[in-house]
Amino acid sequence: TQHNEFVTRMQSITRRGRSTARVESESERPLIAQPQDAAGRYEVLSAERFSTAVASYLALAQAPFFTLLHLCPEDGDIAAVAALALETSRIDSGDLVGYAPDGVVLFADGARPKELEGLEARLREKWAAGHQGGLAIEASGFPADEERIRARYNLRSA
Repeated sequence: TQHNEFVTRMQSITRRGRSTARVESESERPLIAQPQDAAGRYEVLSAERFSTAVASYLALAQAPFFTLLHLCPEDGDIAAVAALALETSRIDSGDLVGYAPDGVVLFADGARPKELEGLEARLREKWAAGHQGGLAIEASGFPADEERIRARYNLRSA
């Protein structure tokens, strides 16, 4: 459940303790919002806009940590996995959802891959309820997987 995911994230933060890292002010973080249609429903970012959003985070002097969940449906139903990602993510808290060439990517702001195990399970469970094929999920966390992230989205190294 979402409650368990929140509790897991908070427990992880508590275990890590106070950070000595410089805290970014709100104005230093990129202001990237999930687009909305005329009725106020969230829309998926194009692959190009999503890549630009990731690049803007990586360009910060002290980039905040985040995790990208690359969602690839075995049945090829990209529209359905995009709708699922929009429905399941925390867009109001800074998460983003964008297209990738072979699927959809969920940008989980301020989350590490291990903290998203509950979210991954929820995505797979909801997917299985309405689809024959499985849902492949690959997690890439920043900063640990920075080179893989830069390679996947064709972003130059700093």
